[in-house]
Amino acid sequence: MRKSFFILGAAITLAALAAYTSYSVGGSRPEYVGLAEKGANNILQAAYGPGKCLANQEVDGSWVMNCSYNHGANVATYSVLPPENAPHAVYGNFYLEAKNQFAVESAHKGLGRFLEVGTAGGHAA
Repeated sequence: MRKSFFILGAAITLAALAAYTSYSVGGSRPEYVGLAEKGANNILQAAYGPGKCLANQEVDGSWVMNCSYNHGANVATYSVLPPENAPHAVYGNFYLEAKNQFAVESAHKGLGRFLEVGTAGGHAA
């Protein structure tokens, strides 16, 4: 009987820990950030091949996303904003600002034109 209580207590503790971890990780990440990672990666893979976009929150609370292709040889860096913070009306669920030259170039290449990317802040040549 005592062993059953121990097992039940352990199971409840593990379930609570899993729920807390899921909430704390998922709860602090806005939906638009995940949509930006998936949407940008889907479009950029058409031009650059397999890769991945990963966003991280900065100390100031903003989100920066790196999209890496060609085994890291090509990395596009963007600021990720919710659509209501875009400088103009946007169609999608997120808005990107180019932060490096490759991001500026990717905004004008192939399907990248369909991403709503502000290039004024990028390092255009």
